[in-house]
Amino acid sequence: MKKTILFVTGALMLLATSPAYASNSDALSKLKDIQKQEQTTTPDVLLPNLNGSTGSATVPSAAEIKAELDVNANNQLNDLKATASNSVDPTDHFKLAIAYELIGDTTNAITSIHNAIHLAPNQIELYKELVSLFSTQNPSIISVFVNGDKIDFKDGNDEVNPVIVSGSTLVPIRKITEKLGAKVGWNNDTHTATIRLLDTTIQLIQDSTNAMVNGNKVTLEVPAQNIGGHILVPLRFISEQVNKNVDYIPGVQGTAIIPIVDKN
Repeated sequence: MKKTILFVTGALMLLATSPAYASNSDALSKLKDIQKQEQTTTPDVLLPNLNGSTGSATVPSAAEIKAELDVNANNQLNDLKATASNSVDPTDHFKLAIAYELIGDTTNAITSIHNAIHLAPNQIELYKELVSLFSTQNPSIISVFVNGDKIDFKDGNDEVNPVIVSGSTLVPIRKITEKLGAKVGWNNDTHTATIRLLDTTIQLIQDSTNAMVNGNKVTLEVPAQNIGGHILVPLRFISEQVNKNVDYIPGVQGTAIIPIVDKN
């Protein structure tokens, strides 16, 4: 009996410490977090039972998937849901999202695309389709994703969304720095924000286009500003200084998505 217990315990320990198991567990945990954060989530979208697959590197275009599904989207929906529930391939989740979109279920389409984005945060095609859906549900809202995770700016003390000022996107400083993994400090006497990540130190002065990066002076197009009692900072500038790639995916009615991912 003792040998049996030891064998089972050892097997579980080996499973839990294996790279494939750990990777899939992390992915499942992230997908669950996405669904918790998004109010659009419904029980109709199933989470994948991860089975060792690492997911594909690229996804087909939305137009290709729509042509493939066409008028049969409703008939294929159950099969697509079953496939996505057991897959970490972003294409499977994207196909499910398009099927939902074709039958008019925007809520579940958005949730499924979020799952695909988490698995393939570099795929611009996913954001392009998502921004078209956001334009109908969340007009005039600018959404920011960092490595596939959407930032909820209207949460906690940061009750302000990103804004466009003179062509630059400004975001609440604490939310963006936390998501980037940086630390931020604020000197109320000098109105100076100091952001630190690894070997990079950035200093921004409220209402000043002069910034410092590792002691070197840099000129900003738009300064950090106090909007509604919150300090907002230039998103692209901060992200690029900490070695991130930044894209801008415009929608209609002022809607946009800004994906931020690690540089390779």
